[in-house]
Amino acid sequence: LQRAQGGAEADGAYTPLAELAAELPPVSWLWRGWIPQGFISLLGAAPGMGKSLVALDLARRVLAGEALPDGQPPPDMGARPGRVIYVDAEYVPQLAVARAGAWGMDMSRLFMLLPEPGRYFMDFCGATDRDRLTEMVYALEPELIVVDSLSSITSAGENAVDDIREVLGFLNQVAQIQPCGLLLIHHLRKRSAALPASEDLTIDDFRGSSHIIAMSRSVLGLSRVRAGGLPRERNGPRRLEVVKANLGQLPEPLGVTFEPLESGALGAPGVSPTPGVRLVYGAELQEPRPLTKAATCAELILELLAEGPLPPKAVVEAAREEGYGRDTVYRARRALEGQVRNTEGCRSPENLWERVG
Repeated sequence: LQRAQGGAEADGAYTPLAELAAELPPVSWLWRGWIPQGFISLLGAAPGMGKSLVALDLARRVLAGEALPDGQPPPDMGARPGRVIYVDAEYVPQLAVARAGAWGMDMSRLFMLLPEPGRYFMDFCGATDRDRLTEMVYALEPELIVVDSLSSITSAGENAVDDIREVLGFLNQVAQIQPCGLLLIHHLRKRSAALPASEDLTIDDFRGSSHIIAMSRSVLGLSRVRAGGLPRERNGPRRLEVVKANLGQLPEPLGVTFEPLESGALGAPGVSPTPGVRLVYGAELQEPRPLTKAATCAELILELLAEGPLPPKAVVEAAREEGYGRDTVYRARRALEGQVRNTEGCRSPENLWERVG
């Protein structure tokens, strides 16, 4: 009897889920299946893959009331025109201006948060930059916030669990001020070239503390698509996919191609855009296929030569450290004809291997 009475008293001291459910709004979406409102969504990719382009293109669609990349209708913003806040922690607003101008975006509703004058970095570990973003969100009530990028908004690095938890907790609160999409751009770990290649990204590919993934309700990945057993093309098609979702099933991946955009083709009045690309989405372009060892070695050769020409002997030595033999290196080199050339005759002691283009 005493136990039952104690249980009854405890029931009144704590909040049951039924009571919380009556007070909480349902989950809403900026992009159903991909980017929820009121939570953190993470977009990860390797350097140069086009993360910022995808994020800015999403901002363009929100501002223009255009269909989302998979054809879904844009979020309902009522009679009020949409707004986007872009946290440019990497401090390259010229890129945003050039791209937004080339795409004809309404830049009067795209608001940039930059490091303060005299500073070239932003730090959400401290109160100053947090307060600046919070004030913007209260004043502007945006539909989307883009934070570019995680590595540039914390002075503590990506592996300090307590600091990462605090920064991400703050961003989660910001997304809930007026429930909006919050897309946080992040980087991937570098994969070893000797490991079996897979097109599918996993949460283990994301850099830093596991709390980054744990505190993100949706995790998106952007990667190159490989054509059969050939190395991926630097400007070739991409694959955009959700690699983690806490709020529903994983949607089907999307194919992304970067089509050349002529200078001024979509230019806004008063803006002289630089030539660039526009993003075209569709069904996933290729099913991933396992690569031969020669094909993965070919990718390694392209990476090594990205910094400049090298003697064949130096390439062989670097490849040997990654688990490739000399025969595999030369087989891969033959497959790269047209992408890699000799600077001298192949028998010349002065000959170097050099990337084409």
